[in-house]
Amino acid sequence: MSRLCLSAALLLLLGALVASTQGCEERSQIEVVHLVDRAPGTLLPTDQSSSRPAELPPAFCLEPPYTGPCKARMIKYFYNIRSRSCEEFIYGGCEAKKNNFEAMEDCMRTCGSWRDFW
Repeated sequence: MSRLCLSAALLLLLGALVASTQGCEERSQIEVVHLVDRAPGTLLPTDQSSSRPAELPPAFCLEPPYTGPCKARMIKYFYNIRSRSCEEFIYGGCEAKKNNFEAMEDCMRTCGSWRDFW
């Protein structure tokens, strides 16, 4: 199996696992359908300097926002797979997950360029 196909398969499984652990089966099914509908390698963004597909997005782009247990009220940004864009959320200040960005630009640079993939 090619590296790209293996990466796409792993991303699909991770997306299903992340979505199902949140206790929302409807969301899990919707996200998996979005990933399965796209044949690996056909709709991936390409590296502008070559014709080969770019690397897959980080798996943490699939994670929901996580406020954490602390009580601070900091505005942060996360990539929302449903809206396919970066959005604000209130972060408590500790135990951050990776889908947690200081600036909208950082979020879009990391996860937002994959809007057409999702």
